Order: sequence, then structure tokens, then C-alpha cells
Amino acid sequence: MTGVRLILKVRRSASLLAVLLAVAVIARAIGSRGFLVGDQTPVPLPWAAVLPVICAYAVASSAESPMPLAEHQAARRMAMVQLAYLFAAALVAAALIAWATAPLTGTVTMIGALRNYLGLLGLSLLGIALLGVGLGWAVPLACVGVGVIAGGLPVHPVVIDWLIRQDRDLAAAGFAASLLVAGAIAFLAPARTRQRATRTGASPEATG
Repeated sequence: MTGVRLILKVRRSASLLAVLLAVAVIARAIGSRGFLVGDQTPVPLPWAAVLPVICAYAVASSAESPMPLAEHQAARRMAMVQLAYLFAAALVAAALIAWATAPLTGTVTMIGALRNYLGLLGLSLLGIALLGVGLGWAVPLACVGVGVIAGGLPVHPVVIDWLIRQDRDLAAAGFAASLLVAGAIAFLAPARTRQRATRTGASPEATG
């Protein structure tokens, strides 16, 4: 079985697309409705700008193979195929998020929602790499909670409030990009692939 066929067989692509479409439709329907963050100078944050956390984790969890040993032993190296699948799924989600948040106006609009999505995708990948699919969701969700709760404090660094900063904030964009890169590196690391394969029964010789 070729790498592409194996990837498409074991990934839940149809379920992923259904989730992404549902989130996009909901986000589009609620429009700019949201809530205020902070007391002294409240920042209006639309729900559509934080809903990408669902898309981010759906994409990351879909990219995680339920057959690590079979993929690791496949004749074709799977790393690039898995990267291509992750890129394609992330791109589809980004397109749907862009469509859903296009009508937004104010401090955080489509640009901010896409930035949040990419950063949360990185956190989702990192969470799965560290905790597995079953608990990996806690990392991006905790980040959203901290950003919303602590983002209204008088003094807060970008690592806390990047989710609620205005669209063109370069520090927030840079931090989101760094999260995406770090998450992708941790998720796609060959050592993690070998470790997952070993846990499902492969010997050191078979995984080498």
C-alpha cells in the first residue's frame, strides 16, 4: 500500500470536513456577536475569533495516525506524506475560517481569526505530541481560557493576550507563527514516530 493510500485510508477525512464545515457555518451565522475582555479598556472579541480552536484541534487530531506501526513500516517514507496531509487539511480549515469571519469588523477580524487559528493549530499539535490525542485538547483550550481571563489585566505580555490583540499586531503574529512551527516540529519529529511505532509492538530493529 502506498503512503498516500495508507494516509487517506486511516485518516477520518470525511469526519474532519464535516466538523470544519459545521464550525464555519456556525461562525458565519453568529457574525460579530461576542463578549468584552478587560475592565479598564475592554476589547470586543467576537466568538468567531475563538471558534478556530475547534478547527485547529480537529485538523491536528485528524493528522495523528491510528496505525503508527503500519505507517512506520510502509515501504514509502511517511513523513512527507503526513506533512502534505497536515498542510492540505490546515489549508482547507483556513479557507473555511476566512469565509466564516470575512464579515467581521472591529479590532479582531478575519486576519486575527486566521492568526489565532494558526497559533492554536501549533498548540494542538504540541498538545498531541506531548499528551496524546485523548488529552492534547487541554493545551489549546487552556491557552484560550488564559487569554480571555488574563488578557484584561493592566500589564500582560504577548504570550498571554496574543489571541485578543488587534489584527495587525506584529508581536501576536510572530508568536502565533512560532507556536505553529514548534508544534509542527514536535508533532512530526521522527523520534516521536519511532516511539509510537515501538509502543504498538515494533522492535528497535524494525523501527530503525
